[in-house]
Amino acid sequence: GRGPAVRARAFNSDCKTWCEHRRSRGPEWSNPLIIVHIKYPCACAIELLAAESVSTRHVYDPVDQFALVPQGIHAILAQTSTAASDYGSHPSVQSNGVRVFWHPLHHSNFRGVRVPSREPPEVVGVHTTHNDTELYGAVADMLQVHTPHVRFEHTDPAARFSNTGGHVVSPAQTDLVVRQLTELDVTILRSAGCMAHLNCENTRGWFCDRYKTGQRLVNAFAVGLPAVVFAEQGFLDVVGSSSYPAVARSLDEALLWVRRLTVDRGLRTRLSQQALKLAEPYALPRISERLALVLADILDP
Repeated sequence: GRGPAVRARAFNSDCKTWCEHRRSRGPEWSNPLIIVHIKYPCACAIELLAAESVSTRHVYDPVDQFALVPQGIHAILAQTSTAASDYGSHPSVQSNGVRVFWHPLHHSNFRGVRVPSREPPEVVGVHTTHNDTELYGAVADMLQVHTPHVRFEHTDPAARFSNTGGHVVSPAQTDLVVRQLTELDVTILRSAGCMAHLNCENTRGWFCDRYKTGQRLVNAFAVGLPAVVFAEQGFLDVVGSSSYPAVARSLDEALLWVRRLTVDRGLRTRLSQQALKLAEPYALPRISERLALVLADILDP
């Protein structure tokens, strides 16, 4: 079935132009029931509509920002289940009556691309703009010793799209990102580059393990790519209560799983099939319907 239709506006860039038009043209030009503020709150829209005493509801979607809920927000879309719990128990959230919903991100494998079954496997790799030198070095060294026919590869999508400043800006580029994942036979995922502005490694780990989304794992699972994942909340949300086994709590454990996957075709096949099943709830129609239901709930709590 389809979710309810909601008249809404989303901001994920500078919203000053919208505010200027709204002031000059009035509510006949734009009068959304809901504004979703993506990553950064649109302060002028919150202030403008509050001054007019309109009933617009403001929803904050931090995506990969770890921040307190901005003033004037009615609801927040938390990145992980733990983030939802943390936000929900925060004093300012409770005192201001802000509602909290866990809203995961969708995958973009709209064409049903699948990883080919190669035997023997050729590549263990990662697909990310970040560089986790400790992890990548350890995996490359292990492969060289135990399975020298398998190479390690770091695919940096930013380098692949240097002509657009490293950004994915078109549907064609999105398709290419998905197909880049099929160049790998096994992937390994650990959060890297998260909260890099913090000097304290322990503080970075506390935030990232709890709030970093499982988006990269969703993308990998959507093409059936067997993945070794570290036990971080974003990844654990995707794995859920399933029996997916390749969850590592240390670097040594992760390396053992990578080694097993490079030599066991049956294990790769089973994990690939399980990955496709686990990705199903994150298809765009399913997540869109989930968001529509959340927005309808915000309008009529």
